[in-house]
Parts: sequence; structure tokens; C-alpha cells
Amino acid sequence: MWMSVGVPLLVLLAVGGLLLLLNRSEFRAVFKRRNESRGIRKS
Repeated sequence: MWMSVGVPLLVLLAVGGLLLLLNRSEFRAVFKRRNESRGIRKS
């Protein structure tokens, strides 16, 4: 029972983690571009 249920869960967690990392990197890039275009924050 646990093996048949645990394997797909591990796969989903791995894929979900990769998607989160990609989404974070893309979101940061877009956020930086927006800040640069607006010029609100200059660090």
C-alpha cells in the first residue's frame, strides 16, 4: 500500500519543487524588469 502510494507522491513533490523553483526565478526576473521600467526602487 505505502509503496504504491509513496512513489507517485515523491514524484509529484519532486516535480512540484522544480516548478516552484522555476516560477520563483521567472517571477524574480519579471519583478526586477518591472522595477527597472518603473524606476521606483533604485538599490
